[in-house]
Amino acid sequence: MAQVVLTPARPGTTRRVASSTWIGPSLVVIASTFNLLFCFLNTKGLHLGLQQVALAQIMIFGCGLFAVRRSVDQAYATGAAMLVLLVIGLKVFNRDVDLKILFDVGLIPVFMLLGRASSLKQADRVVTILIICVVGIGLFELLAPTIYERIFNIREYYVTKGALDADYNAGDEGGFLPNGQRVGDAGRNILPGLLGPHRVASIFLETVSMGNFAIICLIWLLASRPASTWRRMFLIGGAVAAIVLSDSRFGMGCSLLLLAVWGGGWHRSRAFTFLLPIGALVALCAYGLTQHVAPGRYPWILSDDLQGRLRFSGAMLDFWPVGSWFGLVASPTYTADTGYAYLLNQIGLPAAIILWGALVFSPTRSSKDRPMRGYIALYLATSLCVGASPFSIKTAALAWFLVGALQSSSAQTGPYGSRSEAAARLR
Repeated sequence: MAQVVLTPARPGTTRRVASSTWIGPSLVVIASTFNLLFCFLNTKGLHLGLQQVALAQIMIFGCGLFAVRRSVDQAYATGAAMLVLLVIGLKVFNRDVDLKILFDVGLIPVFMLLGRASSLKQADRVVTILIICVVGIGLFELLAPTIYERIFNIREYYVTKGALDADYNAGDEGGFLPNGQRVGDAGRNILPGLLGPHRVASIFLETVSMGNFAIICLIWLLASRPASTWRRMFLIGGAVAAIVLSDSRFGMGCSLLLLAVWGGGWHRSRAFTFLLPIGALVALCAYGLTQHVAPGRYPWILSDDLQGRLRFSGAMLDFWPVGSWFGLVASPTYTADTGYAYLLNQIGLPAAIILWGALVFSPTRSSKDRPMRGYIALYLATSLCVGASPFSIKTAALAWFLVGALQSSSAQTGPYGSRSEAAARLR
């Protein structure tokens, strides 16, 4: 009979595997919460401006990139090099091309690879931690706003980092952002009599990110399909709480669309996934035609709400010269509050389609991978119509980490399978 010899693991190997697989989850939690910490420090007198915020984001991105350096194959490296050359080339013709687009797009593969090296159990824990933080801090903000703004003066923090004009005042928002209140005709939609006009932003400081977080929680529920009823109820509760606290109209609408796509089974179609953002872009341009732009004038936001942003985004794209669609000509008006316009004017329509196609048509790694891409496609297609918030590291890190987690070895072998092989790539 053949003798089986068991070789003991080298001392410290198990510890390195366990610690290395927590790099991704730790970075996701830090990416979602560091702005709250910065806001606290700024409120206490340690002024943190745009440079410090940018440095923090670069450090998070750099740590993630270093962790996945052994997972970057030739395809990733070639694509990254071509994108860098494209952006530099477009910068010659278009003064508004910002190198930050490399950071925004680079978050996608970095956090996908971090998620791929983790497990479904770890991804679940990350979502759990963030839901607890979001709901806990959110209830504190809702129930004790006066005390909250003395600890976290969000308005002052945004003025310090240059994201808000110090003289801008939309009403009696105190230490919160102007969009943190729904007053007058644009009152709260969800439980206005009980919750009042205040919109909770929680750890994200901005209500739009709360809506995005709710959608990501629902996507994770639909894609990961947890077996536990309590787990499903927890994810539903987290998504609903984020939507209700922030009074996110976009969160409500996108959630209903997600449920419709899930019920129709369209999320499994690669063609549907690929065409969804393109179809949304065409529909947005058609809707923009409803806003009349007088000769010699530029498109403008008639109202800072969902309908107003949709109409403004579409009108801007209709107003563009052809060169702006290819990133060769600067946009006549600002693109900071528009998702599609920001992306297309930075890298051009052809590059955007190629990158999206590469993501959609790359080989699937588990039965849950393809549905996840379909849900993410719907999230991106709709959110880019009203803003560039999907590129914010506060929620982008979580979204792409979860996409990667459903491509991990545990997603292929079971809910909590072995992850040593993937973790070895991070050592």
